[in-house]
Amino acid sequence: MRTRLSLSFAIACALASPPALLIADQCFAQSETRLELEQQPLSAALRALGNQTKTNILFDPVAVRDLDAPAVMDATDIEDALTKILAGSGLTYRFIDARTVTLIPLDAKRHATSEVSSMHNGRQSVRLAQAPTSSSSAPGADADQSGAVDTSGMTTESIEMVLVTGTRIQRSGFTTPTPVTVVESADFEARATTNIADYLNDLPAFLPSQTPTTNTIATGGVGNFLNLRGLGGERTLLLVDGRRHVPTTNVGTVSVNMIPALLIDRVEVVTGGASAAYGSDAVAGVVNMIFDRDLEGFRGEMQSGIAERGDNEEWRVALAFGTHFAAGRGHFSIAAEGFDNDGIQYQRDRPWGARDWGIVLNPAYAPGNGEPQKLLLPDTGLSMASEGGLVLSGPFAGMQFAPDGSLAPFNPGYSGGGLIAQGGDGPYAGSQAVLAVPLKRHNVFARGSYDITENLTGLLEASYAEQEANNHNLVQPFNFGDILIRADNAFLSPDLRAQLVAAGVPGFALSRLNTDFGFVQANDKVETKRAVASLRGSFGASWTWDAYYQYGRSERENIDPGNVIKANMTSALDAVIDPISGDAECRSGAPGCVPLNVLGFGAPSQAALDYIHGTASVFTLVEQDVVAASMQGTAFDNWAGAVSVAFGAEYRKDSVSTTVDSISASDGFLIGNQKPVQGEIEVKEAFTEVVLPLLTDLPLAQRSELNVAARVTDYSTSGSVTTWKAGLSHSFNDAIRVRATRSRDIRAPNVFELYSRSGTGFWPVVDPATGTSLLVQSTLLPNPGLEPEEADTTVFGIVLQPTFAPGLRLSVDYFDIELQDAIGQLAPPDILNRCAAGVTALCDYVVRDGSGNIVAVNRSQLNLVERRIRGLDFEAHYSLPLSNFGLASSGVLGLRLLATYTDELSYNDGSRDIDQAGALAGDGSLPGLPRVRGYGSISYSDGPLVLHLGARYVGAADRDNSDPPLEFEVDHFPSQVYFDTSIQYTLLNEQANRVQLFANVSNLLDEEPVITGRDVFFSAATNPLHYDVIGRAYSAGIRFSF
Repeated sequence: MRTRLSLSFAIACALASPPALLIADQCFAQSETRLELEQQPLSAALRALGNQTKTNILFDPVAVRDLDAPAVMDATDIEDALTKILAGSGLTYRFIDARTVTLIPLDAKRHATSEVSSMHNGRQSVRLAQAPTSSSSAPGADADQSGAVDTSGMTTESIEMVLVTGTRIQRSGFTTPTPVTVVESADFEARATTNIADYLNDLPAFLPSQTPTTNTIATGGVGNFLNLRGLGGERTLLLVDGRRHVPTTNVGTVSVNMIPALLIDRVEVVTGGASAAYGSDAVAGVVNMIFDRDLEGFRGEMQSGIAERGDNEEWRVALAFGTHFAAGRGHFSIAAEGFDNDGIQYQRDRPWGARDWGIVLNPAYAPGNGEPQKLLLPDTGLSMASEGGLVLSGPFAGMQFAPDGSLAPFNPGYSGGGLIAQGGDGPYAGSQAVLAVPLKRHNVFARGSYDITENLTGLLEASYAEQEANNHNLVQPFNFGDILIRADNAFLSPDLRAQLVAAGVPGFALSRLNTDFGFVQANDKVETKRAVASLRGSFGASWTWDAYYQYGRSERENIDPGNVIKANMTSALDAVIDPISGDAECRSGAPGCVPLNVLGFGAPSQAALDYIHGTASVFTLVEQDVVAASMQGTAFDNWAGAVSVAFGAEYRKDSVSTTVDSISASDGFLIGNQKPVQGEIEVKEAFTEVVLPLLTDLPLAQRSELNVAARVTDYSTSGSVTTWKAGLSHSFNDAIRVRATRSRDIRAPNVFELYSRSGTGFWPVVDPATGTSLLVQSTLLPNPGLEPEEADTTVFGIVLQPTFAPGLRLSVDYFDIELQDAIGQLAPPDILNRCAAGVTALCDYVVRDGSGNIVAVNRSQLNLVERRIRGLDFEAHYSLPLSNFGLASSGVLGLRLLATYTDELSYNDGSRDIDQAGALAGDGSLPGLPRVRGYGSISYSDGPLVLHLGARYVGAADRDNSDPPLEFEVDHFPSQVYFDTSIQYTLLNEQANRVQLFANVSNLLDEEPVITGRDVFFSAATNPLHYDVIGRAYSAGIRFSF
């Protein structure tokens, strides 16, 4: 490994000379049983200790200047000696490997750009850049996709040695063939976000598909999940310290809310397939959250925030404590976090949401006449229902019931025959849609480690986390034309009864949006428990090993009150007059039945509502057992250097068990009706990885390495598969490096995809046979015959660090992921259209009644042949000390830009090939991405002050590339930029004591989202996957450590 040393760093050694580079490696005497040091300057004591223990000790000469070390007698080992001579110095130490130690400030997590990896090493691997001499850490201390760290406020060079997530072998992040983006804790601090996912989802490689603002109509699964490349959260593998985390959902995904943010040292993102290194699910990439293992003392954060319009109020409190014990052989840390966000109850609470945007069929449209088929218009509502009841048949057809039970004219508006109209009397269902789901989370994490011997360390960790989301406005109950009001209904006025009798009709059909019933609610609570026991150690000159057992369980309960029991409503609607008492009663005489009056808004009595309402409940238990072991080290040296090897094995069992209430089990509710699911998958894996140096220190070949890996995986449900990776990294010199990787990655179907028969939902469709717009029922059916997905991933790129511009780093990488047999489901409109186009296998999902009318379009998970995404990732950042311009200033500017260009995002199911690159496509089963997405930031630090300005760019995009020409009048949407800014000011910074105030403004210019409309009956105004729906928001808080 090539190591570059900062001119302000030193390596302690007896042969060192006074200049800044001090080296102690080859000149050490054999370590002794007991260590003794006389009282002397700290720098001299460190050199002497390095001599006695044959250990490299890295330190900053400036940091130890004028410091003295006390005498040390009978120290048991190097850690005991370091603990004693560093007492009171404000410094602590970290091991880079078994023979290398670095000194850092006690509060180095805040004041140094460092990376500590927990990946399968006997000692933690550290990459350290010099701590800034100012009282605040440098802003914008970001890492480009090569894994290098922005050294704002530091010297231009740094020691590089780190185990990165792209490989299981200890590597420099700058030499791995796989692009790795590293996000430091300082980056999260600069944004002052209350959730790690909020920051990551602004990066162009992520799509925020499952967050409190994008998952507002789901009965479960609300949280913060990560989705790389927009390929789905189930194809993004989340690791914690290099290990899988027990899923928090039945589809195998993990909510980031369960992870204590305060302990996170950094997050590494591998934007490419990594199944050969880390196993199934790493198709789009890996997100590895790495904890600080050396916390010393107390640390805390408290902050609160609120949107400018007075909602989305939130608070967060996080505390952590860590300490070494047993003369430094042991370490214990504990962290706890609490968070509460009130959400935003209504879409109408935003000016853009109050305009009632919807998609309306164009009455001027005819095939071939050049007119668009659909229009995006404000002031819309339902064309076929009212909140008091719209009569669809009989002598009163076209009339609606007023609140007093009388009939009044109904203005259907401008609908073109569709479900949505402009300018009529119909209600706008989207006005009361939740904009951000209220969310609470709490977590506690504890870890203890102990060096049993010099080469053996034991570790125990345990965590408990809970998350609760309460959506009180999931959806209004509705009956679109299926309410039959008989002529003798108890709540009809005598006059109306007489008119029905005179017309000779038995009754009429009524269509109603039942807002006065109250909303169906969705209360989702998850409790996750996880425990890990591990041993790690080292032997020989370079070999390390790691073995662990992990058990985790997530208990989820979905409690959804306010749902309508269909049988009870049918009985309650058929109300007649009791000839004896003259009161309304249920014709059926069902026990407990209370007659229900639906003739006018507000007509239902509370007693009737209590009778028809029920609470749907789903209880899910997800369990995961993992046993794994791995080893790595140098196998031998070849002509170009050390040949490194890693190998290991893993056993994993994932099980899901779901129970539901009896009404849901019998399809008795209006919506939902989840079904019991039970199943388990056992996985056995073995892997190996080799790094083979090819060239070193030659003209135009400073370093060249080949990285290969393979993994054999056996699934109890689908058999054995083999994954592999081959990567090449070639450095021409310090300024230019090229890299390339080719891999085969897999994802096996999870328990939910194989066995679930999920609940009832409703979709707007157009019957291809008649052209009629309908709202049909749809149920997700199981498919135990699913096969594993296979992805072939190609990545190649270049990393530039031009010598003429110190501090500038650039990287450009091409990526291409071809996913075969992709598991997914088609939306009901797609199923209908493809059935009509001749895909007869899909016609089995279409259910018609005896008259040929569509009554349901069901779905299931399918192997959809092929998905492909390819494009370019670009990253640049630049550190500019103002003193470089001749200014008498210690200030530093940090510039960073990340951008992704998506050239192709295609879906091929064997019948059609659709490319959704450059499209939003949020309504159907084929989601899209704008071609260009980016995030840029500029930061300034000077002493205790840090300023930050960020910008998120969403490129211009079409609506949906699967739409036929001229389907929509508004088919293209402009680009959008959102700015955020923050300020940090350190009030106190003395050794381990630190107090910092911070404030943040997100969506600084209060930009409204681009209005896109959604082609669904609840008529959401925009696409929250891409656009901000909250508006300008403020937060402020305090950080402290002591």
